[in-house]
Amino acid sequence: MLYVVRHAEQAGEAEESDPGLSTAGREQARRLALRLRATTLETIHHSPARRAVETARLLGELTGVRTEESELVRDRTPLPGPDDDSYPQWFAGWSSGIPAAEGDPGGRALEATVRCFANRPGDRLIVTHAFVVGWFVRHALDAPSSAWLRLAPAHTGLTVIDYPPGRPPRLVAVNDVGHLLGPPPGSTP
Repeated sequence: MLYVVRHAEQAGEAEESDPGLSTAGREQARRLALRLRATTLETIHHSPARRAVETARLLGELTGVRTEESELVRDRTPLPGPDDDSYPQWFAGWSSGIPAAEGDPGGRALEATVRCFANRPGDRLIVTHAFVVGWFVRHALDAPSSAWLRLAPAHTGLTVIDYPPGRPPRLVAVNDVGHLLGPPPGSTP
């Protein structure tokens, strides 16, 4: 089973620097860790961005699961390939401001990421970024390449994908934020 989450809320603007987590983000990560204690996670893979590193470290400390940095799950923005007409017209203007290092023409790097993690045995967690989460969902649904644009993953929103051998992927949960609702675990109502 593959668990994919967007990092917890960062302090400041992600575009300006490489911010760490806000106070609210640390609480989001703590709540997610409490929820994940019931799983059989073997590894937490995370993006090299500070907000993802801090999220993964908190999750690892609170669940006892080892963390591992992976360039494969760094922040990426899928861009249309040469023959891809699934993107809306407005996207060309919006995407013109994407840093070159983040752009992923045709989603080629993201497809390689999906192939890598879909074929690993055992339960694992990826702490990544919104568009990467959206790409995993798009892939699991075999939707057009632009479908990731219609998803808005929440900070620590939990997406779970089952990759049964010889069968198509199965979405178990998408952007589940149940751990963020209600009073903090362990508090008295």
